[in-house]
Amino acid sequence: MWRALCVCVCDWLCLLFAPHRWCCAHHSPLSSLTHPLAQEPGELEGELLCGLSGINLCCDVFGAHSAGEVAAGLCFHGEAGLTTWEVREADRAAGTVTLAAHLRRSELEVSRTFSLDGAVLSMAETLTNLAGFERALGRAQHVTVGDKFMDGGCSFRASCDKGMTWPEDEDPDGSLGSKWKPATAFEYPDLPLREGGTESWCEYPRNEKSSDLATMRVSPGEEHGWFVAERAAAEGAGAGTPRLAFATAWERATFPWLMTWEENRSRASLPWAGKTLCRGLEISSYAFATSKRDNVERGSLFDTPCFEWLDANEAKSTVLRLSLQAVSGEESKTGLELVGL
Repeated sequence: MWRALCVCVCDWLCLLFAPHRWCCAHHSPLSSLTHPLAQEPGELEGELLCGLSGINLCCDVFGAHSAGEVAAGLCFHGEAGLTTWEVREADRAAGTVTLAAHLRRSELEVSRTFSLDGAVLSMAETLTNLAGFERALGRAQHVTVGDKFMDGGCSFRASCDKGMTWPEDEDPDGSLGSKWKPATAFEYPDLPLREGGTESWCEYPRNEKSSDLATMRVSPGEEHGWFVAERAAAEGAGAGTPRLAFATAWERATFPWLMTWEENRSRASLPWAGKTLCRGLEISSYAFATSKRDNVERGSLFDTPCFEWLDANEAKSTVLRLSLQAVSGEESKTGLELVGL
């Protein structure tokens, strides 16, 4: 079972975006990590990208920190992505491992227990407030599908009903190739285009170059949210050829939002160099990966909270389920079916 868990994790790391493969060649984060007060705003994203792999936990901020938080040593997407995690417990017979991190600047403790059951990997996460006061926070399970999985074509589907594109225009001069009209509400899966009309969220990549962001609400009344990324069968393969499906499911009460970040060979600066293809599917309690202040001031969107509360010394637990398996037949399965819920 332990070997199966290790093989399973390696398979997922191959399909997920791992920016450290190219980031380290152009950016050395060591000086900034050693001297956190010397961080510059332009370096914050690079420091995070140099060290992450697989699924990044954004906590207790999903997006940008305030100037004061940066000066205090916090980075981008919260402290969890740049701290050292320790192995608390490993059970080889059962195929489980528990990792934990103390987020000293954020006054939080987080643990994740991974367990494997067939083709399904479960991650039970507990977040504990070490502060003696209630706090507003945001966190996200930042899943990013990489180019290796999307080579040859890929389709997506999710349990969402409506959404909104990024609230600010991040591409006013058109240099990034943004296609979506900013700050515009839409019905899933029809994304509004700048020049009019729509394009489907379920297809990606859709063109040679683009860069866009949007958030979508997980359908109300559902106990779980889910998405599926399904790689097309090889060109020329006959009918009935198995396809590879990556599915993720989560508890909607904890994460009512699914944010989408698309980078399709648009960023010309190093280390992106106009070559990176990836798609972030960010399971979040924030509506947008902007900042804590922005989400708290926004309050709610589509009658759904844009942030979460964590009381003094409160511990919150949630479970994320992931599956990577071959599927066949014409009928597409939901994420719940693929993870066994």
